[in-house]
Amino acid sequence: MIRTDYDLIMARWCIALVFCVLCAMIAACERAPTAPAAKTSVTPEPAADIATALDLDDPEQCDPAALAPRQVAPGEVRGAFNFESIERTYMFVCETEPDPVRLNELFSMHIRVWYLDGRPIANPISIDADAAMPQHGHGMMVRPKVTAKDDNWFLVEGMMLHMPGVWRLSIDVTEGAVTERASFELEVH
Repeated sequence: MIRTDYDLIMARWCIALVFCVLCAMIAACERAPTAPAAKTSVTPEPAADIATALDLDDPEQCDPAALAPRQVAPGEVRGAFNFESIERTYMFVCETEPDPVRLNELFSMHIRVWYLDGRPIANPISIDADAAMPQHGHGMMVRPKVTAKDDNWFLVEGMMLHMPGVWRLSIDVTEGAVTERASFELEVH
């Protein structure tokens, strides 16, 4: 119990000091160097692995009209799943490797992109990927690498969720001068 003005002032200073230390730790984590490229390789031939689980040339498996968009609940991300962008322009089919994603281990994502109405992408696009813990206010300690495999197929390598809890994974699609975000949540233990 705080009884004097002095105790109240000291308590406020302690809280401010703890806050400053936490901010410095978060900033240091965001500035941490990423692992060398040789160490971020998840698999030697990811295209063969994705073809085993999801045949990207099979119209029945990759037809956007057959993949009804759904919300992905935290912890539900297993196998190929789909989600849409916030502005409802794009639809994504995503598969993680390994499946399921494991705590503090590198993983990759194979991502296909279509317009939400099912049309193929008409213009060149690029994507960026990131992840953050909304409840903690910080992101990953590594920077993922995105490689375009086709006009609408991307490989994101070097993702790592280093802390247990709910993570929000974000995909930014840039088409021309417009960037649109899509996100889903994933819980790791």
